[in-house]
This record gives sequence, structure tokens and C-alpha cells, in this order.
Amino acid sequence: MGKPSARIEQQGERLNEFRRAFIELINAAKPVGGEWDLPRLVPNVSNDKWSQLQRDTAIAAGAAQEAYGANGGGTFTMRNAAYMTTVNPIANWHYALERPDELKPQMVVSAVDLAIGQARTRHENAVQNERGLVGIIATFLRWPQTLREAVGPSWTQRTAASALGVVGQVIVGAVAAALGTALVWGVVEVWNTWF
Repeated sequence: MGKPSARIEQQGERLNEFRRAFIELINAAKPVGGEWDLPRLVPNVSNDKWSQLQRDTAIAAGAAQEAYGANGGGTFTMRNAAYMTTVNPIANWHYALERPDELKPQMVVSAVDLAIGQARTRHENAVQNERGLVGIIATFLRWPQTLREAVGPSWTQRTAASALGVVGQVIVGAVAAALGTALVWGVVEVWNTWF
């Protein structure tokens, strides 16, 4: 998952998974409440099915949370007579069930659609940037960072990856310096040849 385009593509997939799970949950709900009672959405399916839909939505929300923020996701302000609350539509998706008058389900879906569109644009740009010689060099220069991101939480793995990462950075630095020197030498030779 070293290339930015692959990371952004995965973010888009996670956002789509949340969108699908959330819409399925909302479609399985019905509105209740009225003039004296706050409106809310309640299950319109069996308790087992409802629990599974909520679980799927919560898991998808956890996976999509970082992707939402990375792709321009914003927050909404919910107002009450006593307080104001700022909510992230993915992290606080349950408010669309508990307080659909303030955080409408359509608002959650629209916010996620916006982030999906941003991810799509970022992915297309990343794919373009990864092509050619510059993309190959950028991939090579990113190698130590990719290695560090790939290791797990184990202390031994992190220590080994750090040591290997330092060696990798030295190698990347040496190769980058050599490429820079070769490029300057090439420009000087072309200059001398033509002038």
C-alpha cells in the first residue's frame, strides 16, 4: 500500500462501505415521535436484523473515519435549547437515528458523498503523478516511510523496522545525491557541448 493512489483508493472504498451500511440501516428504520415527543428513527425490522445493521454501520464508520477526514470531511453543529454540539457525521452517525430533526440522514449521506468525490479526484491526480520517471523516483524515496507504516505494534518489529528504516534512508539519500550529481553533470556536459 505504498503508492498514494492505492491508499486513496482504499479510503474511497471505506467511505463507500460506510455509505452502503448507513443507507441500509436507515432504510430499515421508521420515524416515530410527533408534536410532544422528539422525532427519532426506530427499527422497522427484527431486533436481530437491526442489531446486525447497527453493528455493520459502526464497523464501517470506524474504518471510514480517517478516510473522511483525509478527504475534506467536515462537521455539523447541532443546537439544543441548553447547548451546542459539533458532530462528525461518520463518528456520530447514531444522531441521525436519535435526532433526525437536527442531523438528517440525508446530511450524513451528502457529507460522505462529498468526501467520496474528493477521494476520487485525489486518486485521479495521484495516478497521474505516479506515472513516468518522477513517479518512480518518488516511490523509491518513499520506501523507508512505507516500511515503517507496514510494521505492527510489536516492540521488536518496530525496532527492526527503525534500524532498517535508518539504513534505507541512508541508501535513499545516497542514491538521491548520486542522481542529483549525475543530473548536474549531464546539464554541464550538455552546456559545454552546445556552447
